Amino acid sequence: MKNILNITLRLFIICLISVAALAGVNELTKARIAENAVADLNAAMQELVPAESYSNADFTDFIKDSADFLAADYSATVTDAYIAKSGDQVEGYVVVLATKGYGGTITVNVGLSAELKVTGAIISSHTETPGLGARTADKSFLDQFIGKSGSVTLDDINAISGATISSRGVTNAVDTAVKFAADFLKKA
Repeated sequence: MKNILNITLRLFIICLISVAALAGVNELTKARIAENAVADLNAAMQELVPAESYSNADFTDFIKDSADFLAADYSATVTDAYIAKSGDQVEGYVVVLATKGYGGTITVNVGLSAELKVTGAIISSHTETPGLGARTADKSFLDQFIGKSGSVTLDDINAISGATISSRGVTNAVDTAVKFAADFLKKA
C-alpha cells in the first residue's frame, strides 16, 4: 500500500510539473502565435485582392453583429470578413470561412472583386487526409474558382477524385463567401 501511494505521489508531481511547463510555454508563445496569425491573414488578403488592382487600399474588418446576419442560412460559417477600400472606393472583399471537410474543419479565405467575382481562395488550415482531401489546398484546385460569381456548386469545378466531401466543403465555402458578400458586405 505504501508503495502504491509513493508511485501515485511521484506521478502526480511529474504531471504537475509537466502541466506547469506546458502552461509556461503557452504563455510565452501566445503573443508570437497571434502575431503570426495576423501576418498570415494580411499576406492572404494582399494575395486575394491583388495590389495591382488598387493603390493604398485599407482592409477594414466588417463586424457581423446584425440580426439578419445571425439568422442567415449558409452552407459554411463566416468567421470574419474584410472590405478593401482605397479612399471611399471599394476594391474588393476577403471573407474567412470555416467549412466541414472529410477530416474536420477547413478554414478558407476567399477574395472577391468589387463586382463579387472570385479573385482567389486560400486554405489557411485543414485536417484533411494527405494525398486526398489535402489536395484541396493545391493551387490547381483553388484556381478553378477564380472568376466565378453567383451560385458556385460542385458541378462548376473538377472535384478531386476520392475527396468529394473535401471538394464540396471548399466549394460551399466559396459559394457562401459570394452570397455573404452580396447579402451584407456590398450594403456596408
